[in-house]
Amino acid sequence: MDNPESAGLIKQINKTLNSIENLAKDFSSGSKTQQEIISTIQTLEKLLKQITPILTQLKNQPNSLIFAGESDDEVEPKGKSND
Repeated sequence: MDNPESAGLIKQINKTLNSIENLAKDFSSGSKTQQEIISTIQTLEKLLKQITPILTQLKNQPNSLIFAGESDDEVEPKGKSND
């Protein structure tokens, strides 16, 4: 392994392994990063629970944001009768 390319490759591999080790430490149990991720997930879960009724309403009645209430009394124009 006296080749300069091999030595450079080994150096790069060691640098990469050190980076992976540092990343693993950042995400280890009890780390600040893990606590922030857990907090963010909990916030997203709360938000999802809060907006679920709205999403369900929009799924069932897409125009419910525009037209309030559940009135099905649509005015239907009638043509002139030929009696």
